Amino acid sequence: MNDPIYLRRLESRVTLVRAAFCAGLLAAWATGSLPTQETSGAVLRALGPVLALGTLAIAFAARGLRGDRARTRLGVTAFLFDVSIAAVAALAAGEQIAIAFVLVMIPIEAALRYGLRPSIVVAIGVSLLFGAVWWDSPATIALVGGVCLGTAWVVGSAVQIWVEKQRFLERQTAQLIEHDRLRDRNVAITSHEIRSPLTAVIAATDVLKRKGDEIEPAKRDRLLEIMSQQGRQLARLVDDLMISSELQAGELLITIEMSDLESAVQRGLEGAAPKRRAHQLEVFVDPIRCEIDEYRVAQILRNLIENAYKYTPDRSRVTVSGHATDEGIELEVADDGPGIPLEKRDLLFEAFRRMEETSAGKEGVGLGLFVVSQLAAAMDALIDLASSTRGTTFTIRIPCRVETIEHRRMGVISGENAIDKEA
Repeated sequence: MNDPIYLRRLESRVTLVRAAFCAGLLAAWATGSLPTQETSGAVLRALGPVLALGTLAIAFAARGLRGDRARTRLGVTAFLFDVSIAAVAALAAGEQIAIAFVLVMIPIEAALRYGLRPSIVVAIGVSLLFGAVWWDSPATIALVGGVCLGTAWVVGSAVQIWVEKQRFLERQTAQLIEHDRLRDRNVAITSHEIRSPLTAVIAATDVLKRKGDEIEPAKRDRLLEIMSQQGRQLARLVDDLMISSELQAGELLITIEMSDLESAVQRGLEGAAPKRRAHQLEVFVDPIRCEIDEYRVAQILRNLIENAYKYTPDRSRVTVSGHATDEGIELEVADDGPGIPLEKRDLLFEAFRRMEETSAGKEGVGLGLFVVSQLAAAMDALIDLASSTRGTTFTIRIPCRVETIEHRRMGVISGENAIDKEA
């Protein structure tokens, strides 16, 4: 029972109960309703001021508390204070039924403060105490013990359920707040990522429209290349956003058919080509056909290769390979970059998560690896990640039927964007 909000509320309610009990004692003293026995009357009259001062002291101390340990210590002090007052008042009153009623309140407060198990222990202790005082009345002892244990069980169970529900609601509220925060952040990031290439396309189009034939051929070709690259960037972003939307709606379509693995790798390389700078690209693919969704496999590779380009410096090596295994195919994308910090790996495949900086600057909405993980899951594939300061390797293992064919294998690709092949 360490919930701070619950304990603060409970302490305020118990303070009201103490105040009511204190008022009752004062009223009994004023009306002459206290026991006539000299000892009992004196004890009960003394309890009034003690209870009033204790209640004020606990209420004052609760206002300035900071930290869980201080609240715990105050709670224990307040509980022992209440137990002592209740026990003394019950013994001074002198009637067994009154004593039993007051002592039953002790397990109730234990249940409210500490939950089910501690309240049962307190109920057993109260029963033993009652039996030690009135050992000659087994029926009364049994009644008090049963009532104490039953009360502790019911109240303790109710409190435990309430606290668990409150914690669940608090976690749910925190998740909703985080979801809203991420949604707003993601909308802003996505809008920026769409605006940048769109602005470049519009600017290049305006220049071509205004100047037309006055533009030198080389400059015209450069403007057309910018439009083409930025248009492809928009298409990739929309593609990832559509996949994310389909995944959330449960409408992702996987179409399995026999395809050349080299063709899927080629499509992935072509899709990632605009992100390539001066990397040395090495590609090795077994001459095989396999039962896969070629389009989805190409999307996986495109995102992994883009990720390697973004997070590795110029002139470093990026290796893409595809091989047959006993269960299907294995795809690898490896780089010689600085690696992924250990503390960021747990969140790597979440939507809209990304490294803060890349070798190409701050870019991307953080959907790439999320799309990879979800597409892999849709194809019953497994993802392995190995990363150190010497580089990172993503391995995708896809179970499928494989056939060997006689074909050339893709090899080392030069530092230019053109895609070459070696026999």
